Amino acid sequence: LTEAEAKAKGHDVKTSLITLDNVPRHIAARDTRGLIKLVADRKTDKLLGATILAPEAGDSIQTVVMALKASLTTEELADT
Repeated sequence: LTEAEAKAKGHDVKTSLITLDNVPRHIAARDTRGLIKLVADRKTDKLLGATILAPEAGDSIQTVVMALKASLTTEELADT
């Protein structure tokens, strides 16, 4: 879900913006242009959605899809 979609569904949301110089995959590829926006429920910290704006974003979105399917929190995703 986007932030707007999550709010429309009644979630009290929190968002996090992550620059790609904090993402090991992008550091290894030597291409840290872009960012990731995570949307989570403020009370439970459960990940609700993400937007990735980056070259090769398809590689990173796979991790987010798995996190959503597993109902991970943002903290659990960060530890992955």
